[in-house]
Amino acid sequence: MPTFDPIATATVRKADHLEPAFVHAHNVEVAKRKLGGRRKPPNILIYLMDDVGWGDFGCYGGGVAVGAPTPNFDKLARQGLQLTSCYSEPSCSPSRATLHTGRVPNRHGLHRPPVCRARHSLLAVESSVAGDPGVVRFKAASRA
Repeated sequence: MPTFDPIATATVRKADHLEPAFVHAHNVEVAKRKLGGRRKPPNILIYLMDDVGWGDFGCYGGGVAVGAPTPNFDKLARQGLQLTSCYSEPSCSPSRATLHTGRVPNRHGLHRPPVCRARHSLLAVESSVAGDPGVVRFKAASRA
């Protein structure tokens, strides 16, 4: 696998409406190889959890090594395409809004979690993946 230097490696802007990003040619080739033989589009599963760090799961070096085995996530990672380049906020609301709009917080306007009776929301010019333009309010789903 080629070495990657996040300081010296240049970013590439693929289109005016997209943020510049690092190009990981090796990862692109692996993704093409895994997806190349499929007859239908892949299923995409996204887990967004609060208070989970990069090294908490075994597939990223945590799991048993940090005293908290994650066999189910590790199995999913082995069977699928493991993404390693991402942008994240320290709280869930900006990250959730980014998933819904495809925009970074400076573009969608939600920089912090909504507080009781506060009027934080997406900018009126943004639309969510559901296609509804305008203000979209978010509530965190709780699963036991």
